[in-house]
Amino acid sequence: MSDFSTHTFEQVITVLRRIIRAHDLHSHMLVQRQGITTPQLLILRELSRVTE
Repeated sequence: MSDFSTHTFEQVITVLRRIIRAHDLHSHMLVQRQGITTPQLLILRELSRVTE
């Protein structure tokens, strides 16, 4: 790979790691505060939407 594409690749990996970390932190906070997981929250939202 060229220097440019190597640098771009490293930037993409760094951003993806930040996104994954933010998701992990949010998921942990949701379980701690509400006692449910992200998939459970999504199911509850969908059930609420379709029953309105």
